[in-house]
Amino acid sequence: MNALKEEQMNWNTLFNIFPYAVLAVAVFGTVSVYRSRRYGISARSGGFLENRKLWGSVPWHYGIITVLAGHVIGVVAPSFVLSLTGNLTVLAALETLAFSGGLLCLFGLGALAVRKLSDRYALSQTRTGDWLVLILLVFQVLTGLYISAFHKWGINWYASNASVYVLSVLKLSPQGDVITALPIAVRLHVLNMFLIIAALPFTRLIHVFAVPLKYPFRPHIIFRWNTKEDL
Repeated sequence: MNALKEEQMNWNTLFNIFPYAVLAVAVFGTVSVYRSRRYGISARSGGFLENRKLWGSVPWHYGIITVLAGHVIGVVAPSFVLSLTGNLTVLAALETLAFSGGLLCLFGLGALAVRKLSDRYALSQTRTGDWLVLILLVFQVLTGLYISAFHKWGINWYASNASVYVLSVLKLSPQGDVITALPIAVRLHVLNMFLIIAALPFTRLIHVFAVPLKYPFRPHIIFRWNTKEDL
């Protein structure tokens, strides 16, 4: 009993402290990278225009948008989600949608990984940090699929617990016990999410912060084509 209680306390401490450590690393890392290479924040070329080889990005993006949208809505509007899932048919449909989104993510990541390994140029542009993020993303997707498959109606307890935990962290009074009470797969899923956030500034994923706010207001670019008549 004492060992179990000590383990729970360790998990509680981890979920109480880890979010702030991750936030500090992400913020200071982003600022440091931005100041050191302000105009170099982008995803390094990996053959972006090679549509036939980059088809794996399509299922990845559709899948991750679906999954992230569900996670965000569950945190921002838990009451709305719980009102929807009161209907068993709707709950089953949402669970199926979430699982399908996870499968798309896994398939897309697999296709992109194979492409990196089979293309010399793409492999030369891939650094250790990029492989690390890929491993973290695959682990995140796999644990998410496991939770969806073996812990039924996860949408309900996600909406009930995630919003409480996130709000407690934002209020600087973290309630780690909310996450500790959940299955081990969920705890690992949450911890891995924090690791992904902490790794963002040090990989090509930092380009998600480089939002081109001035782009809509930039002057028009005039292209001139030289034809045989011009020559």
